[in-house]
Amino acid sequence: LQQTKAVQRWRAQVQAQVIAKEIKGKDANPDLLAAYGGLMLDLGRCRRALSFLQRAQAMAPQNPTILNNLAWLYATSPPPYYHPDKALKLALKAAAKESRPYVLDTLAEAYYANGDYDEALQTIEQALAKNPQNRDYYLEQMKKFKKAVMEDKKAEALSPTAR
Repeated sequence: LQQTKAVQRWRAQVQAQVIAKEIKGKDANPDLLAAYGGLMLDLGRCRRALSFLQRAQAMAPQNPTILNNLAWLYATSPPPYYHPDKALKLALKAAAKESRPYVLDTLAEAYYANGDYDEALQTIEQALAKNPQNRDYYLEQMKKFKKAVMEDKKAEALSPTAR
């Protein structure tokens, strides 16, 4: 029950309410702004997430968590928030500062969004080598990236210019 989407969404909503009260009327703390932005992203509220993550980044431009969350937003959100080039740039900066599995996952997703499936696969393998807690999620990511690599190779083989 704890792992169901409904419970996770409920938790995110409760956390967002608590943080929103904390942020209101105070000098904003970049960590709180980033946490709120991340929760808004989890809840699918991209515009609000982007606003808070950008505010947090302006206050702490080198914070790897903020860079990572902003990269994830750009790599996985629908238009007009989808910006694979920005995602990759931010994810590379975050990964240069922090190599935790979730940061590597974001970098892999950014490579994937940019069509660099081989790099995505290699990066998710690095994340898996760190024995992340939610291993099944990372294995699903790896499966997605492997499939993209295989489809890319098939398309290359069938391309008239490849001969």
